[in-house]
Amino acid sequence: MKQRTYRKIESALGRKMRNILVYWHYPEILTLPHTKTFSDEIHLAFAIDWIKNAFHTSHEEGIPAFYNLLDHTWGQSYRETTGYIIPTLLDYHAMTGDKELLRISIKLGEWEIRNQSADGAIGEILKDGSLAPKVFNTGQVLLGYCALHDKTGEQKYLAAAEKGCEWLIQNQDPSGSWEKFSNSGGCTIDTRVAFALLSCFKINGQVKNKTSALKFLDWAISRQRENGWFESGSLRDAENPWTHAIAYTISGLLESSRILNDENMFRSAYKTSEALLNYYEKEVAEKEYLPGSFNRAWQSSESSYSCLTGNAQIAIDWFKIYEKTREKRFLDAAIRATEDLKRLHLTKSRSPSLRGGLTGSYPISGNYAAFKIPNWAVKFFADALMLKLGNAAEMK
Repeated sequence: MKQRTYRKIESALGRKMRNILVYWHYPEILTLPHTKTFSDEIHLAFAIDWIKNAFHTSHEEGIPAFYNLLDHTWGQSYRETTGYIIPTLLDYHAMTGDKELLRISIKLGEWEIRNQSADGAIGEILKDGSLAPKVFNTGQVLLGYCALHDKTGEQKYLAAAEKGCEWLIQNQDPSGSWEKFSNSGGCTIDTRVAFALLSCFKINGQVKNKTSALKFLDWAISRQRENGWFESGSLRDAENPWTHAIAYTISGLLESSRILNDENMFRSAYKTSEALLNYYEKEVAEKEYLPGSFNRAWQSSESSYSCLTGNAQIAIDWFKIYEKTREKRFLDAAIRATEDLKRLHLTKSRSPSLRGGLTGSYPISGNYAAFKIPNWAVKFFADALMLKLGNAAEMK
């Protein structure tokens, strides 16, 4: 009752008053962006600790989707992002030897298996409480299964991944896209699903997984315009995809090209990444941020806010392109974007629900995950920091 009453009040007050309420309750957000930051290692430790805390708040049953700054509550555990958080935790475990992260990763994998449908699909809990199978969510959880299989050698993770692959293959359209069980019909962000199928193919050698992935990747590349922008690349407004969605498409192409050593896929990812880089170099001044979305002319009507998840993902894409091409402008931009995110990283809060978090938008009222700290923003920020640390020798 108290929470419903609060929601009615905050809806009536409007966005400006919601800003005031959040700043009043969390005055540390008013200090953003910070003028001074810590080392990459310290920011990374803060981010991982935030994920650990989120895990514990769920009674070790997945990672809550977000922390809500308005009503000071955690969201439900989210199968999709919990799945791809697992590889991040395992990477940090490999870097630091943190044994708790291995335990948490295994617990998360077991939770995902318990919540996998008998047919192999991973569902998403809708607002009405029902469970809907989702193609993208299934693919992202497969990435967690594959990472756990690689780490532990346990066959139960591979078996769960193979069930998921079978469901994806059975529900793929003849065109190669996935129209069914999608939030927005066939969408190029499913390059990340193709990446998951190929990750399973790497383990079990099942050609049908590779064939399905290639069918989709061919479809996705066919949706790319000459300037690098993708049709069918948005999760909401078809003409103005978030940077989050654009970066998903790039990521799936990059990872798939790496597994298959496919230059055509890499060039497709490169073209879009370079378009973002050109905008960043020319239009984004020092200590500013990319706009939250881009239209087909690489212009934005949403320059009043930045999608921080997208910024972290784009930095990751730029790091990975640098690692293949050694083009220093990609490295320079990735470092700068990651440093700018550090200035928005909530490291000074006394609240463990905030400390180590990264908001969905900057300012916090922006049109992506407004007034929330999404777990995937923190995950991708941690990934970017680990890549930055991995390229430290190149920065000297």
